[in-house]
Amino acid sequence: MNRASALILVVEDVEDIRIATLEALAHAGYDVLGAASAEAALALLAEEPTIGVLFTDIVLGRGLDGYELAQRAVALRPSLKVLYTTGYAARQRDTSPAGRLLPKPYRAAQLLREVSGLIEAP
Repeated sequence: MNRASALILVVEDVEDIRIATLEALAHAGYDVLGAASAEAALALLAEEPTIGVLFTDIVLGRGLDGYELAQRAVALRPSLKVLYTTGYAARQRDTSPAGRLLPKPYRAAQLLREVSGLIEAP
């Protein structure tokens, strides 16, 4: 998967963070979609077959958390790559689904480095 073909789904319930993340990724040349909840993200995954990367906050307010979202998303799309983020160190699980973790707060350069590494990984 390369940058041009990597459609990234950003799932973040805090609107300002979601918008800033979408803008940073789009500015770097990635195609992006955003969702404010796990349920909205699952609907987008069902509608858009080209999503290759899921970038999700672990703590999403109501409904499913980011781990549950990732489990369902990967069940739908086994080749999906997952990048998690959280500002709550205690929410990190030792038995998390496969993926990387980008702690909050993060800078755009850190985000881009993590996304690039995830996309380039086998």
